[in-house]
Amino acid sequence: MVRSEAVVSFLIALLVAGMCVAVGMTAGRAEGVQQQVLGTIDAAGTRSIVVRAEPEAGVDSSVITRLTALDGVEWVGALGPSSDARNAAFEGGTPVAARVLYTTDSSALGIPEQSAAPGRVAFGSPRALRILGLPERVGVVRVGRATELAVVGEVDLPDHLGFLDPHLIVPAEPSVVGPVALLVVVADSPALVGPVSEVLRDLLAAVDPGSITITTSEAFAQLRAVIGGQLGAFSESLVVAVCVLLACLLSVLGFGVVMLQRKEFGRRRALGATRGFIVAIVLLRTLVVGAIGAFLGSVATWGILLGNGDPVPDAGFLLSVAVLAILTAGAGALLPAIVASRRDPALELRVP
Repeated sequence: MVRSEAVVSFLIALLVAGMCVAVGMTAGRAEGVQQQVLGTIDAAGTRSIVVRAEPEAGVDSSVITRLTALDGVEWVGALGPSSDARNAAFEGGTPVAARVLYTTDSSALGIPEQSAAPGRVAFGSPRALRILGLPERVGVVRVGRATELAVVGEVDLPDHLGFLDPHLIVPAEPSVVGPVALLVVVADSPALVGPVSEVLRDLLAAVDPGSITITTSEAFAQLRAVIGGQLGAFSESLVVAVCVLLACLLSVLGFGVVMLQRKEFGRRRALGATRGFIVAIVLLRTLVVGAIGAFLGSVATWGILLGNGDPVPDAGFLLSVAVLAILTAGAGALLPAIVASRRDPALELRVP
């Protein structure tokens, strides 16, 4: 049927491919823009909660154990009070802040889990290493008057710790409990920032709660939800409209084919073809040709967007649109297929 009805097959493939291109150039571009916008908002740290504790607050690193057991928390890092660190090779150098890091997952900062001599080695951010005059990322720094630390590598501070730069991070020994001046909590999702921050103050067990300041990115999280919802609703409306249009066009085309080929369907019925068989071959032809059109339309959409420099949605979106186009084509051909299966063979064979 595909080969013998080349014109009809070509029109079906063209309509399905056109749907894929239309959705890709509208909803697909919007999806790509949404991914870029939300990625930019996420870069501002929409999932982070920063707690600043004064010395009189009495918060220590034991809080890590309580917070890591809390549902909705992805990462917790506690930093001790800041101390000035200078290059030990010469006097009077520019100081850089150094803090002890307490965490159960130092790999999130690019620090090896089993770093040698914890508490006596340090990792510096790129800017801190430049200020200290350590271009090779190794050296010795002096903290305070007598304490010396070996700088053994570079640490790439993530977005939620970018405000610390320039900084030296000193991994603490796992068994050591020390004072905490700064606590950073990363929630599993932006929507959990509010709930996590509400229970966070109680879990700190601070001696003086008034000396605690909690800063959240909840405003960014709410902005992210609003933007994501608006762009998502826009894309959904476009997809629904295009699907309805495609189904209507394919139904009209299907009815036209049924009327033109009513004698052929009547002949098949007279030769013993069941109504289910007629429905099956009409639908199967539409689905096979629709799959070809969806593939070509998806490739064309990807090439056009990429060639124009527009945001390109991920492969999952293009695959979903292709599957939706094929199913829509099948839905549009269902009613004409049922009509074709119900043609009276005796009546159709008498028509000249």
